[in-house]
Amino acid sequence: MISTKYKALLLYIRALRVKNKLDVSTKDFEAVIERLKARNNNLVSNEVKENLSDEIIIVEGKKVYIFNPKNDAKGAIVYLHGGGFIMTATKMDFNWCRVLADNSNSKVYMPIYPLIPDFTLEDMVLFIDAVYKNSLKDWQSEEIKMLGFSAGASLILSYMAYLFSNNMKDIVPKKIFLSSPIAEIPVSEETFTKLLDNDKLDPLFSASAFKKLENYLIRDESYAYLGQIEKVDMKGLCPLYVTYGEKEVMKGFSYILERLAKRDGISLELKIGKGMIHCWQCFLMVKEGRDGQRELIEKINEI
Repeated sequence: MISTKYKALLLYIRALRVKNKLDVSTKDFEAVIERLKARNNNLVSNEVKENLSDEIIIVEGKKVYIFNPKNDAKGAIVYLHGGGFIMTATKMDFNWCRVLADNSNSKVYMPIYPLIPDFTLEDMVLFIDAVYKNSLKDWQSEEIKMLGFSAGASLILSYMAYLFSNNMKDIVPKKIFLSSPIAEIPVSEETFTKLLDNDKLDPLFSASAFKKLENYLIRDESYAYLGQIEKVDMKGLCPLYVTYGEKEVMKGFSYILERLAKRDGISLELKIGKGMIHCWQCFLMVKEGRDGQRELIEKINEI
């Protein structure tokens, strides 16, 4: 049963008119980006970063926060935050990584990856590649899992396309966990129609946003495959656990993952959260968010 606090959260989101503020179909997308970017430096205090993380390493000139478990680490998890490729990690991400490390006996790596409009999907993927290969100095690939939310989940899919396109499928992680990934850039008309199916139900995002993003993410056609995972032979990819909320436009991407899994023989477990919104496991102020976090960590601990 949906909790009263969750219902109140949905009403609050609608009252704030978040979807309207992010509806770039009627706004200057550059202005939206600049407004969101301006918040990045103030999202997390240094005190929170120091209290929740255990270490900072520098990879390719950028920070990677490390979260160590209470006991000896049995494996590693690369955690990629969301934020629409525009916003950096939030306090929620630091809290998530702290809980994840303590409840999975895993060393968690959270890279602060580059963002649009200054960087492209290619830049992001190459940085994640450097971070992942840095973790391989301490762990075997079969000891590493990857977890991503929203843009971070999408970035993991693009990174897998990069590995398979560059003859590096032998270093794929043990398993991948994705919450609300974008599975196609640019968005085809077939996919856009599916995104529109949930447009009225989604209190956060409109389908039109994905049409705007593609202009910033892919600028070099030689890297276009990073957004078109179905064009890459993914046979041999590790198991995928993917979640979408029932009330989010991005659920429209799920058919691509199902089709890819069937074509290339990939183990895919797809969960649609009944009554849930985009990345509901991140709304830890309500029971549904905390339950979603616990369930996701239990899934991570299964193997």
